[in-house]
Amino acid sequence: MTYLAITIALSLSMTWAIRGGSFGPLKERLPRWATLLVTPLALVLPLALVHTGWDLWSALLFPVAALAFFAAQADGWGRQMDLGDDPKPDNETGRRLRDMIWEKKSSLPRDLAGLYMRFLQFTPAALALGYISPIYALPVVALMVFTPLLWLAERQWIKGTKLYGKLAWVEYATGIMLSLATITAITL
Repeated sequence: MTYLAITIALSLSMTWAIRGGSFGPLKERLPRWATLLVTPLALVLPLALVHTGWDLWSALLFPVAALAFFAAQADGWGRQMDLGDDPKPDNETGRRLRDMIWEKKSSLPRDLAGLYMRFLQFTPAALALGYISPIYALPVVALMVFTPLLWLAERQWIKGTKLYGKLAWVEYATGIMLSLATITAITL
């Protein structure tokens, strides 16, 4: 069962790009709800396959975690991903809180904070998985903590090079990170 779980977890390296619409073969061929469903299924299924302490809570919380992850993706991502390079005013989730902290409507610190606020929406999925087993929360916590930093790394090192715009760098890097964190969680 572990090999099957690892194989499914490896698909996470592509599912985040499918969710974002950047995976070439499936680009704009799947309905939005289907693209949002691929990653939570590829994340929760391997954990469920290796889980040994099945009880009522596990049976309830695995689907709850998948639904919470699905729902967390549904909110828009918006111009925060530009990390201060988009002069349009911030109109994303949590903007009123950021308005109290930053006067300027577009800046690197404001948008980075906005990305972290955006990724906090994955907390219910992390809590559901963490209740089943604390190590199961690892992939979602890694997503919440490191994905905004991947956007920052892209801005610092990829943007302005020939690589920028040729590949959805952040989407694939996030998928690889999710895949490695899930494999770590299922093998520990």
